[in-house]
Amino acid sequence: TYKVCAVDRRLWHLREFLRAGDARGKKTIAYFLTCACVDYFATALEPGGPADPNENETGSVGGNKTNACEVIALHGKMKQSQREAALLRFARARDGALLLCTDVAARGLDIPGVDWVVQFDAPQDPAAFVHRVGRTARMGREGAALLYLAPHEASYVQFLEVRHIKVAPHDGAKAERGGAREERGTPPGGVAGDADSDDDADAVSEEAGREAVEAGSDEEDASVSEGDDLEDEDAGEEDEEDEEDSDDDDDDD
Repeated sequence: TYKVCAVDRRLWHLREFLRAGDARGKKTIAYFLTCACVDYFATALEPGGPADPNENETGSVGGNKTNACEVIALHGKMKQSQREAALLRFARARDGALLLCTDVAARGLDIPGVDWVVQFDAPQDPAAFVHRVGRTARMGREGAALLYLAPHEASYVQFLEVRHIKVAPHDGAKAERGGAREERGTPPGGVAGDADSDDDADAVSEEAGREAVEAGSDEEDASVSEGDDLEDEDAGEEDEEDEEDSDDDDDDD
């Protein structure tokens, strides 16, 4: 699902979503575009962080700054030991936790019991959208996803639909299950089955975490992908030029 809201209201909405909304008490992953954003919002979402900027206008100075879950940061500029510790801490969380991360944690991770995936920033690559959402509803479990869009980004919905990715407006009562599956009578953010056992939490092994996050920053991943695409295009153009030269030679003969 997606929600359109002003950029200066997004942080407040996310906090309310975690504190009293569908994600209350749930295990949630929130994706950001840069490492700097992860660090900033990890601080902002801690208890005592900034309140609703519009509340002072109504006389409620400060507002409710409480946060109902543990906040954990993960990105490619952290040391390997820090990334592994963050993953393990999030995997073992019981009463809800929020993992703020970049696309370094968008693929290759199998974290048990992730109830919600929140995309605070929309990815430029639709494939990244799919990989992000794929962190929830794994192994037949229930999960939900939410994408934040600014008013000028509303056309991103059509951008996804052209690529056969359908999302619906988030109304607080419906959620996108398992990334591409629709809700089937389960409460928003609900999880089917019993709570995860300690064995499930330990399933995020050091080896899996190391393979998934030691690749480095998101920019490096993106540049490699773009470079491969450019090489493929160049190769195709060279083949076409060779064929044209060959045809010209035949005509001359």
